[in-house]
Amino acid sequence: MELRTRPLQQNFGLEVLDIDLAQLDDDSFDAIYRLWQRDPLLLFRRQNITESELVAYSRRFGDLDRLVRDDLHSPVFPEVIYVTPLKRPDGSPLGGLGSYEMNWHTDQIYRARPASGSIFQAVEMPEQGGRTMWCNTALAYGALADDVSAAAERRGA
Repeated sequence: MELRTRPLQQNFGLEVLDIDLAQLDDDSFDAIYRLWQRDPLLLFRRQNITESELVAYSRRFGDLDRLVRDDLHSPVFPEVIYVTPLKRPDGSPLGGLGSYEMNWHTDQIYRARPASGSIFQAVEMPEQGGRTMWCNTALAYGALADDVSAAAERRGA
């Protein structure tokens, strides 16, 4: 099965068109997985999935991590982290990382085996802002000058 896609940028990121993640059959998932192996940033617009469906979809990629903090995740699915500046009725934060306190980073760089990916679901988008930046470290590494990549290899990078 071949999925219809549209590039997000010249050499990084694909928007996957005409797919409903809530009604995903095995052939469609396999096609998504193959796309993800070639291009690690996939965008699926206008998905209307529940947390349960999000977790079921995510589990198809492999085991899911759970955040060690217990104040940022869903009360039903601890694998789902809320990134939001919203507050609960008692004034406590509903989630975290939603007020620009996160700087540029690589997820789980401190682990011997970091996660192979992350899945984000935007439930509500601001009219302006709300930007998330991504980079493809494989593309960046491939663009290094030969002497720089050789030096990185010698250091065990």
